[in-house]
Amino acid sequence: PCTELGKGQKCVSTDLARAILFEADRRICQEYLGGQGGFESTRLAIYPFMVELLENMESVENGSSKFRKWIVYSGHDSLIAPVLAALGTFDCKWPPYASHIEFELWSQSECGSERSDLVKDEKNKKDCSGTFVKILYNGKVVTNL
Repeated sequence: PCTELGKGQKCVSTDLARAILFEADRRICQEYLGGQGGFESTRLAIYPFMVELLENMESVENGSSKFRKWIVYSGHDSLIAPVLAALGTFDCKWPPYASHIEFELWSQSECGSERSDLVKDEKNKKDCSGTFVKILYNGKVVTNL
């Protein structure tokens, strides 16, 4: 990255850019997972949002939902990182641009043999009953059923 400064052009070196990105990852990790209360405070801060998600899923499951099949929440990296941290899936990397988390609600009828990709191992394929939540981060599964 370069900027115009006075008569000449000054650029940030690749090594300095990498160091800055490394420090940003370190700080976001410390903020949301840090040993001095970071993880606990993250879980407390994100709790109301997680309760809302759970209530919406429960209302779909018990048939009282006023929602259809799709609910969208919008947020920034400052929401995505703590949600991932609270779920125990945060990798301590700053969420890339256009990151997203998907919470998919599945019922028994949807997880038959044609949807065996919902479970990751043969043991879990044998017990496919009830309702399940599949969580994806940027298109990759981050939870087991």
